[in-house]
Amino acid sequence: MTICESPGIKMLFVGIDAGKQGAIAVLSSIGGLINVQDMPLSPTHNVCTVGIYRSLLDVGKSDQMFICLEECRYTPKMQRDPDDRSNISVMSAFAFGRNYQSCLSTMEILGCPHLLVRPEVWKAEFFLFGKGKSGSIEACLRLHPGIEDLLRGKKGKWLDGRAEAILIAEYGRRKYGGATKLKKN
Repeated sequence: MTICESPGIKMLFVGIDAGKQGAIAVLSSIGGLINVQDMPLSPTHNVCTVGIYRSLLDVGKSDQMFICLEECRYTPKMQRDPDDRSNISVMSAFAFGRNYQSCLSTMEILGCPHLLVRPEVWKAEFFLFGKGKSGSIEACLRLHPGIEDLLRGKKGKWLDGRAEAILIAEYGRRKYGGATKLKKN
């Protein structure tokens, strides 16, 4: 299926950081931030597939959005952050994989054109190697000054999942926003 962005229909670019602390961000075709929300969670604190589905339906028609999802790959020693040398447990890695699959399944059900992008690929776009989560927040604030309140949670804690979802959406917009035709993967 191929879709075209006609003059009356503008594409929306959705970025998804699939973790429990992740988020879903929506950018306009010219890069304006439309929405960012925390990843919907179920009562058992797992990523909620129905919540993701509803969130994406609220964004717009499936033929008017392009979704960029951070790709999850198995690695024997997944690290939480370059600044934190501890590894993620097998149970945590399994839970993250389940969360990722919920996002992937939802995108496929909606039939939206999408891209799975490895973290090192989208982070290279913003020169984030070795900068950790704080680097993502700084890059996001450079692109969208004045959204500090959207990136802060309770007690002023930075919400890096929101910043990363915005950057993932921006990566998708930069790579596919200039295209007049988008192909469904």
